[in-house]
Amino acid sequence: MSQLNNILSRIGEFGPFQIRVYLLLNSLAIFRCFQMYLLVFVGDKPQWNCLVDDHPLDTKEKFPCLQNGSSCENVQFSGEFTSIASEWRLICDEEYKRSLASAIVMVGCLVGAVLFGGMADKRGRKSTIILLYSITSISCVASGLAQTYRQFVLFRFITAVMLNGSSTAVFVLISETVGQSSKDMLLTAYQGFYSIGYVILSLIAYFIRDWRYLTMTVSFPIVFCSTFLLRNGLCESPQWLVENGRIEESKQLLREIAKTNGADISETLLEKLSNDVPKANLRTNQNNTSVFARPGYVKKALILSVIWLFLSMMYSGLSFLSGSLSTNKYLSFGLCGLVEIPALLLSMWIIKSGRRIPLLTLALFGSLACLVCGWLQGGDQSQGGFFIMALALLGKFAVAACYNIIYIFSAEQFGASVRSFSMGIFSTAASIGGVLAPLVIGLEVYDKRIPMLSFGIGAILAAIFVMTLPETVKVRKPHKKTS
Repeated sequence: MSQLNNILSRIGEFGPFQIRVYLLLNSLAIFRCFQMYLLVFVGDKPQWNCLVDDHPLDTKEKFPCLQNGSSCENVQFSGEFTSIASEWRLICDEEYKRSLASAIVMVGCLVGAVLFGGMADKRGRKSTIILLYSITSISCVASGLAQTYRQFVLFRFITAVMLNGSSTAVFVLISETVGQSSKDMLLTAYQGFYSIGYVILSLIAYFIRDWRYLTMTVSFPIVFCSTFLLRNGLCESPQWLVENGRIEESKQLLREIAKTNGADISETLLEKLSNDVPKANLRTNQNNTSVFARPGYVKKALILSVIWLFLSMMYSGLSFLSGSLSTNKYLSFGLCGLVEIPALLLSMWIIKSGRRIPLLTLALFGSLACLVCGWLQGGDQSQGGFFIMALALLGKFAVAACYNIIYIFSAEQFGASVRSFSMGIFSTAASIGGVLAPLVIGLEVYDKRIPMLSFGIGAILAAIFVMTLPETVKVRKPHKKTS
């Protein structure tokens, strides 16, 4: 892509054209956050009373359910907010369905990564994003209209499949539209927009307490984007067009970028784009399974997969659990996302000195925060509530920084010929960790300390595995295997 990079440097690496596309794609990150963590609010359980012989048995009493564990026949929920728990009485012996719904959403993320992870390479970035978001716009609205629990879970599953399937295409389109000089900063900032989604979602949920209205409200932006903005505001990746031999389309796109950015581009320079096609074809014809060619690569792939799994479980778990860590779930959830922004800034600064030691330090720091938080949850929470919330936020801060570092650290462990395939493996491992997170949270019905202690132990295990990996800063990366 040397000729294409040369052209982008001349017509503007991040001019008005790229800014428009970048902001549109970043808005998708915010809307994706809405859908991924909507269940924090619509899956919450309101206070309720069990009416026995016309006498209310409050849920704060020791035995809120009947002695056999089954739900009361006559349940009265508080009117503070509605949720799927109040809609379909997900309490007592049915309460497991709340965490099950979150787990099924994360399974959808795993399925989406497997089914649609490579679609953008075949169909193109733009068409993949538009197709999957169009289906998402239907499924997320349908979930707000669901009449049964099974219908709701099915539509949330489809939404997760489509959103996670399109996330790779969104990320890649950003990286392939902007120039080399600003790429790293813009991709990190893209993660920051996802964090902003936490804050906005908590504000919307604070003012809209009905779960159906809330679901429809956060679904409207996706409907609007898929119907109007994406079709008219997105462009195809110029790199993908060149790699697939669609030179004339890439020329037309580059002329449009140059015109919007107020730059001139010579036809002679555009003609040189054809020089990039053979190089692209050579690269795409590489055998991805060469990652298994040498035992050293297999060992690294397995170790990194375990690290991704534990960090993802901790990240997703703290996000889902944030709403129940204080008396104000809206404030705690918003802060849970807000702490990610300084975490991203810290990771950008600290990785200049290395990857391995910062990742190890932050993982141990996050594990300590979770373990102490879990220990405090076993005591009087009326006095330790502030410290529990503060420690949970510190844990989220640490794991968010870890996430940014592990992404870079993992990519640097492998040569270019197997890097994309390896990152796909790690994405799958992260999705498995996301599936485990709500299941671990569901164990809090037995002991409230279990989730935080589990996340802390997972972070320790991740740190142990980090110690077995080599540093990548100022170290020559693995070279391509020649045939």
